[in-house]
This record gives sequence, structure tokens and C-alpha cells, in this order.
Amino acid sequence: MLLAVGSPMFEPPPQAVNVNATKVAANIDNFITLSSFVRFTLN
Repeated sequence: MLLAVGSPMFEPPPQAVNVNATKVAANIDNFITLSSFVRFTLN
């Protein structure tokens, strides 16, 4: 990602970045929910 800075050839379209960011955010949200549930269950 950092290596691509300054190289227009390697810059992904903004839509792809938004989709990836949304997927990452959803995965993090799911992970936090799951880990909270597991912690709650184990406690």
C-alpha cells in the first residue's frame, strides 16, 4: 500500500477502496461481536 503511493498505475479506484474498507470494518465488527460473546459466555 505504502509502496504504491506516488504511482498512479497502482492506485486502485476509490470505489474499490471503499468496498475494501467496508469489508474490513464489517470483519472487525464481527470479530469484536464474536469475541465479546465468547468472553461473556466464558465468564
